[in-house]
Amino acid sequence: MQSVQIAQPAELIPMATDSGHLVWVPKLTVDAMLGSGGGELRVRVGATTQEWLTVTEAAREHLEDVDGLTLDAAKMRVMRACNSGTVKHRGVGRNRRVEPGSLRAWRLSERERELDAED
Repeated sequence: MQSVQIAQPAELIPMATDSGHLVWVPKLTVDAMLGSGGGELRVRVGATTQEWLTVTEAAREHLEDVDGLTLDAAKMRVMRACNSGTVKHRGVGRNRRVEPGSLRAWRLSERERELDAED
């Protein structure tokens, strides 16, 4: 009969993500990360901590896509995309925030549209 070794359960350390969610991280991982010279360990978990952008931040990203576009014009394009439902957003006015994933998809479609217009 073969003997089977059962590994000890990992010692877990409770940590909070940037968004305030509780996660359990293996102590060995924490020790290794802190031992590699970092004095601080920050936990980011996938899309749950994804930061929504202001319209200005979204517009600055869009400036990279279209030559000759001003920041104000880029803001108007982003706001129109939000109002049409093409880009997900929440809030209104100065409190409007843009969801990065839908912004990326919209930017891609805008780049393709610009390229088609050049042909």
